[in-house]
Amino acid sequence: MTGTLELCRRGVSAARENLAAVTWRYVASFFSALPLALAFGAIVDGYFASSLEAERFAEGVDLQLWAELLFDRGDALAVFAPLVLGASIFWIAVSTFLTGGVLATVHADVPLRTNELFAAGGRGFGRLMRLFPLGAGFTAVVVGVVAGGLTFLHNEGTEDWVSEKGVVATRLVCLAVIALVAAWANAAYDLMKVEAVTRGEHRARYAFVRGVAAAARSPLRVLAVYLPFVFAALIVTLLVSLIDVRIARTNGVWVFVAFALQQGVAYFRAFTSVALAGAEVRLTARAR
Repeated sequence: MTGTLELCRRGVSAARENLAAVTWRYVASFFSALPLALAFGAIVDGYFASSLEAERFAEGVDLQLWAELLFDRGDALAVFAPLVLGASIFWIAVSTFLTGGVLATVHADVPLRTNELFAAGGRGFGRLMRLFPLGAGFTAVVVGVVAGGLTFLHNEGTEDWVSEKGVVATRLVCLAVIALVAAWANAAYDLMKVEAVTRGEHRARYAFVRGVAAAARSPLRVLAVYLPFVFAALIVTLLVSLIDVRIARTNGVWVFVAFALQQGVAYFRAFTSVALAGAEVRLTARAR
């Protein structure tokens, strides 16, 4: 337990020492989401700008108004499909580039300057792109098989049950197992990236095998390192979201406050991402 806490602490220290990497990851996520936000904002503004319900919509999440928007502006929202696809491709490319730079940065003994971060990202980009279909495919297959298998077993096993509480409890257990498997598979993919960048492994299949082997040797420890950072990001996002929906965006000041809160959470998620990378790099180094 002490060793795991030390890995997490060193990961946080690595992120604190490399705020340039954190900032660039935040910037990448901001500009990836910006086209979607502007397009959706234009649709919402066009629908509610002259509506008596505008203030009610701005005050928080109103499911009835959202349903009306989706029903009346379905054709306009259909434009989102190519926009989402384009933003996703852009994010995959930029995120892959930055991942190489981040891993090299947190692996280095001293913080790298921005130009060194970008140079490291360029060196690792090809390796990580070759690894992408293997890692993403592995994650999808593992999670899909486990989710499909548990769903089938749950449905078959509880078909004749009378107790609704028992059915719900069993379903929750299945969901928890699926979530843990998904976390482990994602962590294994992360370890593949560590192998590709920090060991300079150009051959994607070897990075894939070593990453899976490292995750399989110590699955509980891998989860113990991975989950705290994920939970931290989720909890902070949830708490701020609960505050955000209660902010009445009735003037520019409150709009700015809501925007600042959202961007603060986005920066915190970027920080936890870099901290997780630092912890995983040290976990891999310790296992060698």
